[in-house]
Formats: sequence, C-alpha cells, structure tokens
Amino acid sequence: MPVSLESNVEIWAAEVEAMPRADYYMEITSALVVRDVIQDALNAGAKLASEYRAKLRDADEAFWAQREELVAKFPDVFTPARQEAGPSSYWWWFLNEGPDARKRREAA
Repeated sequence: MPVSLESNVEIWAAEVEAMPRADYYMEITSALVVRDVIQDALNAGAKLASEYRAKLRDADEAFWAQREELVAKFPDVFTPARQEAGPSSYWWWFLNEGPDARKRREAA
C-alpha cells in the first residue's frame, strides 16, 4: 500500500528533527528521497491540507537551518553525482552551494 502524501510529510518532519543525531550518510540520503517523493507528488498536482503545508514548510525551514552542519558532517551526500539524480530545483540536494542555494534552486 503506498504511503500517503501526508504520511510522507510526517516522515520528512521526523527525519529532519532526527538529523542532528544522524551518524551515517544514508540516514540523510533516505530523508532527502522522502522529500523528493513529496515534491514529485506536489508537482503532479497533489494537494496538502493547510496543516500539512505548514508542517512541510516548518520542516523545510528546520532542514535549511541545519545546512552548514549537514554539509560539514556528510559532504558525500551533497556531491555532483548525487545531485544529478533529480531535478535541479530540488534545493535540498544542493546545500553545499551556500546560503543562496535554496533561492537559486527554487527559481530553476
């Protein structure tokens, strides 16, 4: 049974909260794949109730706030080889590009 969009938002939020305690790069990569799934669904026209839109926004902001620590701790996650796997607008894969990465990637 496929996981609902709302469930994926819940998973993403929980993963973001756990990231400071992550010890292995696959923990981060797996979370970013969940974020990809969420964005793929939204791009395909799926809608989120306002509470889940807020939860997604808050999780994204919390993730963004961790960018320097995540890039320093898990540089292999944010490499060109991994970044080529998805759309360039998926900013969560491009934290290594610095503080303007999100704005540039969302505009892509």
